Amino acid sequence: MNFLFANAHELAALLELPYIQRVVYLMGIRPYMDRQSCIVGIKRRISYQSLRETLYVGPIAGVKTGSPSLQQMKRAVKSLERAGLIEIQSTERHLILKCIYAELDNPAPKKAVPKPNHNPDTNPTQGNVVEIGKSCALRQKPDIANNPEADPPQKSEDNNYIYVCSKFEKFWKSYPHPVDREAAFYQFKELNPNDKLFEKIMTGLYEQIESYNLQVMIGEWVPKWKYPSNWLAKKCWQTDPYVFEQSLPIVHDLENQQIGIQEDSNLDHT
Repeated sequence: MNFLFANAHELAALLELPYIQRVVYLMGIRPYMDRQSCIVGIKRRISYQSLRETLYVGPIAGVKTGSPSLQQMKRAVKSLERAGLIEIQSTERHLILKCIYAELDNPAPKKAVPKPNHNPDTNPTQGNVVEIGKSCALRQKPDIANNPEADPPQKSEDNNYIYVCSKFEKFWKSYPHPVDREAAFYQFKELNPNDKLFEKIMTGLYEQIESYNLQVMIGEWVPKWKYPSNWLAKKCWQTDPYVFEQSLPIVHDLENQQIGIQEDSNLDHT
């Protein structure tokens, strides 16, 4: 293979991981993946030792040389599995991994199914054509009213796609850190939220934004916003917003101090 192609889902999942895990995945695992099965370690064997050799740092002035330890490699692989990037399918003697997100861009080819020929006579007479037409008409008009097991008509895929897009646009415009739209839209489509779930997502997001802004206003440290794809994948709207037990007293004291300063300045002028 002359090039390595990592899709947007893989890159989004790697964004918040430590550097050693990113390098293990992109240099030690992904280049040796079988593109048909998305599995590493069968056609081309890998091991924890080969991962160590891949991460070897040569003698460079001012840089620590050598390879990570075996335990570091095992922890890095376990962390990649917890992040959802890989699935460990190892045997007792061989390290075997499956790249989960790489499989998203590798759909299985669909086999063409031949249509059965219900009309063996290729040249039917006119009377036969009329009878066949009546028979087809009867088959195409089932009696739904007399069939209690008939399913109600489902929403078409096109309408559902438009519905998901409209909901995603509202989410995207509201999210404070809109980065990597493609990966975020993929995660949103995976959720496929109905009205009730979408309301929960937006309510949780608005509460977190309000709490975040309040924390910034009182001068407290707050972590950076997650990438929207990770925020959706980890269902962060279910997380409680920041709790500020001392937010109101602090704001109240600041107001008192400002009022006191104004009063003192007025007294000085008088």
